[in-house]
Amino acid sequence: MIKECMNTVCMDHVAPNSEWPWNVISKSAVAYSCGKIAREGEKVEHNHDPGEFDLCKILADEAAQVMAGTGVGMGTEAALGTDPLLPFFVVANVGKKTPQQIDEDTIRDAFGGTIYPPTKIWIEPLIETGEWWSQVLDYYRCYEGEEKETHLRPWRKMMKWFGGRKEFQDTAFVMIGEDPLGGENGGCVFPRLALGLTHAGSLAGIASYVVHT
Repeated sequence: MIKECMNTVCMDHVAPNSEWPWNVISKSAVAYSCGKIAREGEKVEHNHDPGEFDLCKILADEAAQVMAGTGVGMGTEAALGTDPLLPFFVVANVGKKTPQQIDEDTIRDAFGGTIYPPTKIWIEPLIETGEWWSQVLDYYRCYEGEEKETHLRPWRKMMKWFGGRKEFQDTAFVMIGEDPLGGENGGCVFPRLALGLTHAGSLAGIASYVVHT
């Protein structure tokens, strides 16, 4: 997911010295095994509790299994089958101040400042309301009755799964960016994540991306 959102898809508009010439995630972004994202060469603290690390992997894998076989949809123009919701987690450091909820600062910190600064970030409850759910429904607008319900069933199962996990103190659906992105940046690949915030301050859930041009 991170790699796709780093891609500069329109080479005619590349500014050689810019982190975000035509992309949402910085060209210099790297992802570590703990899930932390940062700029290449920056010093990154890795002081993780092994138990928390294992918990995050388990939660992310379980969340992905709930949505196995279901693409993110949400108006994406990506080729069919290229948009699975995959495990995603960022393990918190021991001793770091723990956020109480998933907000924009939490997301930008997890991404290590690599998100294009003007990018709008939607953070909404994991319930059947809000902009994120409207985009899910809109993607299945051509279906009716039981066929539509079949497509929505994994999403509802996913929401129920997140809501039933006592390991999370908060949950949210996160949309990072939308077309048009703004300014001279014509990036068109945008992260989409369903996340839970553990009591230790880690993020765990699933992530994919949409292509909007």
